[in-house]
Amino acid sequence: MKFLIVLCAVLALVQADWKTKAPEDLIKDRLECFESEKVSHHCQEQIKKGEFPHEPGCYYRCIGLKSGIWDDTNGFNIERGIASFEATGWVVEKDNLKKCTTDDQKNDDPCKWSAAIAKCLFDNKYLKRKA
Repeated sequence: MKFLIVLCAVLALVQADWKTKAPEDLIKDRLECFESEKVSHHCQEQIKKGEFPHEPGCYYRCIGLKSGIWDDTNGFNIERGIASFEATGWVVEKDNLKKCTTDDQKNDDPCKWSAAIAKCLFDNKYLKRKA
């Protein structure tokens, strides 16, 4: 029982320690992920325009890991995702985000899993630029 209490306390501290990255840090992360995941110039341009690219590879997983909104065990963290999207000029409703993070999106390949969530957000126009 004591172990569970300590574990919950540690998890709460880890969760509380997270904060949204500054926009310039997210831009740096995006460029690093473009390079590390070998995203083509064409797909980079699609992503920058807010369009889902035809070959995202592991880009969405990479950017999610760097920003702290993704982990390969639990997938997308909805609360962190909303905070991160809002900090970078995007609007997304929590209910719509939940629609894209259902168990049927889950995949053993974290790259495909994260890309499926991103595709759902873009295809359904749940992710919009702030006006």
